[in-house]
Amino acid sequence: MTTSTAVQPRPQQAQQLTTTAEISSIMAAVADGNVSKLNPAQKLQYLHAYCKSLGLNPLSQPIQFTKLNGKEIPYATKNATDQLRQIHHVSCEVLNQELDPDLGLVTVRVRLTTPDGRSDEDVGVVPLPKGNGEAVGNAILKCVSKAKRRATLSMFGLGCIDELEVSAAKAAVTATIKPKPQLPPPPPVDEAELAEQFHAMAGAQ
Repeated sequence: MTTSTAVQPRPQQAQQLTTTAEISSIMAAVADGNVSKLNPAQKLQYLHAYCKSLGLNPLSQPIQFTKLNGKEIPYATKNATDQLRQIHHVSCEVLNQELDPDLGLVTVRVRLTTPDGRSDEDVGVVPLPKGNGEAVGNAILKCVSKAKRRATLSMFGLGCIDELEVSAAKAAVTATIKPKPQLPPPPPVDEAELAEQFHAMAGAQ
């Protein structure tokens, strides 16, 4: 006696279809620069692929996500740029530091150089704090870090911003959002006057 058995899909085939769908979703997120539609597992895959392509250690969280301008985008942390310079033996030279009290800005220009002689330059700009001493010194250090990170992202072609730029962008958005003015409450309704107006309108018809 022969019995028929329904053909079940192979686990390998189902896994392959799932993987293909996940890859399609991740590739769409990469093209759009927006990972908000990815689930947590896909975001983790995206991060691991991103880190692997750059030779970064994902456990140090070199790439993170933030919500900005209606999108959820990746950004590079200090660990990312520090690791890239260390991996590729990149040297850094501060070319210029400028304090401009009139504009209220600190500007620093740096040059990065690889062992094979390739170089890249970039500029960091931060607000100049009021006063002297420690506050100004901290602003200069922050500006140097910003210039080094911008130059690193430029040298290695990372299509994302760094965490200092994320903080600045969020601060700018917060500053532009103004509370809506509160309208004065409507005057109280005089029911007797309202009834009189109603009867007058009804009598005119």
